[in-house]
Amino acid sequence: MANVVPALLAVAPPARGRGLARALIEDGLTRSGRMGSPIYLETQNKANIPFYERFGFRLIETLPFRGDSDIKTYFMRKEGEGNHGGLHR
Repeated sequence: MANVVPALLAVAPPARGRGLARALIEDGLTRSGRMGSPIYLETQNKANIPFYERFGFRLIETLPFRGDSDIKTYFMRKEGEGNHGGLHR
């Protein structure tokens, strides 16, 4: 079974707040859910963690970013079973 790792997700500041990131995440979860594989992501922005948690991701590890102790990388995972792309409320 293959793992799914999104390459990049970003929304330009003027376009934020319109649900674009949510739509991209939901589309990716729908597509990857067909495979039944776990999905991994990483972010260097701690404020993004609650956003991803709403989709069922959980924090699995925090490490310094490229050896820089001031910047952290937060690694998250969503189990493959039941990936149907919905927002978890």
